[in-house]
Amino acid sequence: MTLKIQILSENYAYKTDLAEWGFSALIEFNGTKLLFDTGQSGDCVIKNAKSLNVSLKDIGGIILSHGHYDHTEGLSKILTQIGDKKIYIHSDIFTKRYTVKDTKYENSNPFASLKNNPILKGCPLIYCQDCFEISKNIYLVGDVPLGNSYESISDYFVIKKGQTYIQDSFTDELSLVIELPSGLLVITGCAHRGIINILSHIKNIFKKNIYGVIGGTHLHDATDERLNFVVNFLKEENIQLIAPSHCTGMDKIFALKSIFLDKVKPSYCGETYIL
Repeated sequence: MTLKIQILSENYAYKTDLAEWGFSALIEFNGTKLLFDTGQSGDCVIKNAKSLNVSLKDIGGIILSHGHYDHTEGLSKILTQIGDKKIYIHSDIFTKRYTVKDTKYENSNPFASLKNNPILKGCPLIYCQDCFEISKNIYLVGDVPLGNSYESISDYFVIKKGQTYIQDSFTDELSLVIELPSGLLVITGCAHRGIINILSHIKNIFKKNIYGVIGGTHLHDATDERLNFVVNFLKEENIQLIAPSHCTGMDKIFALKSIFLDKVKPSYCGETYIL
């Protein structure tokens, strides 16, 4: 029952040649092989998989953690390479999303326009909400409550309702949960709804300890107060594996490393975890 996770898209490369602003991880567990997110180009995932001598053609499905371009825009190129696959998504992923930059609204969710694209014609869309079981001991968790005052969603992310732009609450966000004998391993895309909100919600659902967390935490613009809140939770829960990446911010990764030492592992492109 070995779990193997390989990082194929991330902001930095260490054991592969390519990196990009984005995230993608290949997961193999209990005979199930899944791709979690696709990065923004597709090239990073495809070429890094080749560098690591792993095949994507036999994956059982692709999970999209949320609609942002840096997690979904690689999908078309990857599907062209490997053929039709199941795609696990939240129903809200097709909401048009924007990022506010200098009073301009830039489209940050090109996936919304893919709904009727021929590239998806042969791909079963599996809609996941609450707690969805993909296979034995592998779950997707969404609809995370906003349960604390420290983790606020960045106000430069918006959606359009009629003619009005309102703050995006990322109701489309999904996290992957794998049940291990040692506890729960959680993989996140960006954790826009708050990494502690997500971990707390997952712990409440499964009534088990969190063993580890891998992926984006969206701490790059976190205040000291918010970072301290995250640190205290990780300490209280005695989380053994902390592999923050992507939107965490390198300064925050170094801060976590200085506190948790060997519990913090690198999460660059090409990194492999065997648990």
